[in-house]
Amino acid sequence: MKKKKNNRVYIIDPSHKNSGNIFYRLSQKIKMAIEDARRFIRIKKAERLTLMLVPHNDAKAKNFHISNFTFSIIIIVFTSIVVISSVLIINHTSTIHQVDKLKISQKDAKIQFKKIREEVQGMETAFSSIRSRLSHLYALSQGKDTGDQTLFGQGGVSVPIESVKNTEITETEVSDEHIPQEVFMLNRMLDDMQLSEKPLKEIEKYLQKRSKIIQNTPTLWPVPGYIVNPYGYIRNTETMKTFFNDGVDIVASPGAKIVATAPGIITDIKKDTDRSWTIRVRHNYGYETYYKGLDRITVNLDDKVVKGEVVGFLAKKLNQDEGILHYRIYVGIDTQNPLPYLSYIPN
Repeated sequence: MKKKKNNRVYIIDPSHKNSGNIFYRLSQKIKMAIEDARRFIRIKKAERLTLMLVPHNDAKAKNFHISNFTFSIIIIVFTSIVVISSVLIINHTSTIHQVDKLKISQKDAKIQFKKIREEVQGMETAFSSIRSRLSHLYALSQGKDTGDQTLFGQGGVSVPIESVKNTEITETEVSDEHIPQEVFMLNRMLDDMQLSEKPLKEIEKYLQKRSKIIQNTPTLWPVPGYIVNPYGYIRNTETMKTFFNDGVDIVASPGAKIVATAPGIITDIKKDTDRSWTIRVRHNYGYETYYKGLDRITVNLDDKVVKGEVVGFLAKKLNQDEGILHYRIYVGIDTQNPLPYLSYIPN
């Protein structure tokens, strides 16, 4: 059964006329909405826009007719193109900025790498000195006069490290690529450090065996100061005569502490004509030390002293503002130059 209302045709099924089925009414409304939408699209398609081009001369005006639907499609396409182009331009600009940043980072990396290479080269130079000294010390610990050149694989012909090539590079690799020489330097230093473990242990054993000798050797400065008259022949500034100085004369402040330079026994104490004191100390291994120019003493005859123990204080030299300690080292009955002992091993 059909029924017209407001120029619309409704199909009424008698079997559902009074059923009150909500789903049926909802489906009818959906159909009506779809039908209205189709009708609206058909109307809009039928509508047209007229574009008129009017020339400035007497030529005939030209009319162009375009439907609203086509015009809408053109607007959508144009808008899409503008949006996509804007996005691409923004991305391209961002990419350019990123490339510029990468270029700056690359320049900084080159500068940093150059500094690293310089540091590695400096390390190699310093380590070469350590390498030669370690070889010399190892040779001395073994009773040899010269360093063992084969200790770090340095025997044979010396080859500059710049000429060393990587033997593991295959033929398929690009010939222009190469490994920086600093890598070889670092690898060589690492290998030498591993190789130096054994000689260092040998040197440690050598020093441990001789630590007792070193401990009993007069290697300390008896007083902190500086040497004015060295060991050997010197000229007297007053008489201008040459004489042999069998020790060293050390200038220091009056009252400075005088210490025993090695463990030993006080064998002699005497007072000189200038009222200063002189002390002799006997040590192991035939050493004996002599201290002249003390104002006061803190030990007695036959006292045992340890290395670095205070034995007295420096006296003031007559008509001078400073004191002078005359210090000697004997081996047996012969005097020795104290300077090598004072410079040997600082405590």
